[in-house]
Amino acid sequence: MKNRHRLAVLLLPAALLFTGCTDTAAPSPGTELSPAKAKSTATSYPGETESLPPRTGDDADPVEGPKKPKPGTWYPYDLFSHCGVEAARFAGKSWILRTVRTDLTSPVPLDKNAGRHDSFNFMAGYIQLQEPDLAVFVSSHLPPLEFVPGTSDRVCD
Repeated sequence: MKNRHRLAVLLLPAALLFTGCTDTAAPSPGTELSPAKAKSTATSYPGETESLPPRTGDDADPVEGPKKPKPGTWYPYDLFSHCGVEAARFAGKSWILRTVRTDLTSPVPLDKNAGRHDSFNFMAGYIQLQEPDLAVFVSSHLPPLEFVPGTSDRVCD
């Protein structure tokens, strides 16, 4: 059991690092949201049988979510992931990654091509303000990611 945890500790950061540095030329069969809808449409937290549709990202026009989000509501969001996932900007704040929730499943169904069609630097998904100091990002690529307010001094070339 201990070896399994050690392996997870080693492999998860590597997977996060390389997720943002890979690209696929295959078109995305995922549900595309129109730019107008993706910018403004929020989705309430899905129930056990509901899910959020996979999204595609676009480096030229990343979706950032609202400055004043309603807690408990999912908003389309493109997470900068070119050099790995470490920080986010949402709700007028800077956030840093606190936890990768491998104990939870994402409400976005697995779609290996979603989020990668027109985007090399961003991972398309959804973000939710759960508490004033806790935001959660979900996508079809990773387990839910928890962010807390903070800044990162890491520089990505």
